[in-house]
Amino acid sequence: MQRSGCLKMTIATDSQQPSYQEYMSQISSWFRSISRNLSSALSFLRRTSTENLLLPQHSRSTAISASEVGKPREPVSQREKYLMTCMHDTRYHVKVNQELLREIATDRQLFDFLKAQTRRFRGIPGNILSMRHVQRIFFVKFRLHKGGVAQIRHHKYCCTQQICECIPPQSKVIKPPMGSGEYDCSPSGPPDTWPPVCPEFMMHMYHSPQCIAEDDTSILEQLPKKMHCKLDETTGVPPDGWGLYFQEDIDISTIIAVIFISLFVASLLFFILWTILKDDIQGASGVSAYIVAVASMAGIWIATKSKSFG
Repeated sequence: MQRSGCLKMTIATDSQQPSYQEYMSQISSWFRSISRNLSSALSFLRRTSTENLLLPQHSRSTAISASEVGKPREPVSQREKYLMTCMHDTRYHVKVNQELLREIATDRQLFDFLKAQTRRFRGIPGNILSMRHVQRIFFVKFRLHKGGVAQIRHHKYCCTQQICECIPPQSKVIKPPMGSGEYDCSPSGPPDTWPPVCPEFMMHMYHSPQCIAEDDTSILEQLPKKMHCKLDETTGVPPDGWGLYFQEDIDISTIIAVIFISLFVASLLFFILWTILKDDIQGASGVSAYIVAVASMAGIWIATKSKSFG
């Protein structure tokens, strides 16, 4: 049968229709052809992706490694300097804090860092409840025991008239092979005079770092700084270390203020209640004045009996 559009249709008779085996053979040949095409396409894509991954990445990693090799590295001595400070946890328990000095290049930055460190050591509630304050700051030698406990080597007890050990000796400061190079300070010990910096002057800069010139580095240069790593605790003989010792004292002003305010509030409450309940203003005022006088006497007694923790 012939139709328009040059489309020729042939109607097969029953004798011309293909058999079941011919259909199956055609289907299997189609599947084989499709699988060959898919495998060749996947092989081409895999080969192309492998070439793209290997060649450019290899050159990129080579360039990065070359740039890293050519880049100057910062010396270890400039990256790792640890300041060791000895602070009271309790009256007789002194702990060693080892803090990495980052971006501290002047004395003003140093004392701002020390103020933040002392506040962070106990926290605000602990500082208020302890009723203690820093009295003096010393350059000091100490021995580090297990648990970060410090045995302070006080100058007046442990140093002789000829040799002061509060500054690391030259053997600890000079670089190898002549020395160990464990500390950085200038000048090295023994110092010509003791203390290297007066404790009162250290306290002035501690409380008023804004008074320090912005480019002054005299204290920072003299301060012993542990190089490369922290001071390790060892079993047996404790290692020696050098740093700062924060000598503490009872904060008399805080104690007197707390006692006076507490007794003043108690006397005021007594005055109000006694006046309302007993209708006796004169008697209430007499007892309240007695309480305030006792508070004043207690404050004076505490001030005269206070002793330094150091």
